Amino acid sequence: EISACLVGSEMCIRDSLVDAQADTKVAGMARSQMQIRRVFEQNKSRFDRIYRKALRSNPVLEGTVTLGIEVAASGEVNNCNVKSSDLQDAKVIKRITMTCKMLAFDAANKVDKFEYPLTFAP
Repeated sequence: EISACLVGSEMCIRDSLVDAQADTKVAGMARSQMQIRRVFEQNKSRFDRIYRKALRSNPVLEGTVTLGIEVAASGEVNNCNVKSSDLQDAKVIKRITMTCKMLAFDAANKVDKFEYPLTFAP
């Protein structure tokens, strides 16, 4: 199961949680929480596939990876790196960041920088 929270906001977004407040903008950001969450929801299977593959060789693998993401005004990911992680698998972390760099967000009027944690548990 993967869950995620947008760091710096008061809202924690979990699978299938839809909140009327979720489409609010975070101060200083061009994209709303809902727009960011939607991209991760649409690509959830990509991250899950990486994790499930790693689980085959390490059935107790679990933890949280917090990604630092910079999204260009065009919607392309300029940068994605690991801010923190307690997931003990460097290969999985590398694959997660590579997948993050391929995400496509909605175009906006400026660059957004935010942190987004992904929690993995069997």
